[in-house]
Amino acid sequence: MTTSDRFVLDTNTIVSALLLPTSIPRQAFDRAFETGRVIVSEASVAEFADVLQRSRFDKYVHEEERLHFLATFIHDTTLKSKSLTQM
Repeated sequence: MTTSDRFVLDTNTIVSALLLPTSIPRQAFDRAFETGRVIVSEASVAEFADVLQRSRFDKYVHEEERLHFLATFIHDTTLKSKSLTQM
């Protein structure tokens, strides 16, 4: 891994990766973690956490599994509070 192997994933991609395990977004999600570092901001984590708490996802993935996915995601990412252009 080089210092340029950094990835930023939007909330739609992350949610799709959770809900659709064989989808293109899931493949991108897995590849980002396999080949580099996934960079997140506090705001993006907050948005993702908010989206995962929506009850409409209950019919697809149990809340407990969503929270576990969120915890694992946070643990495996790098939190950056400054803009990506400053890195």
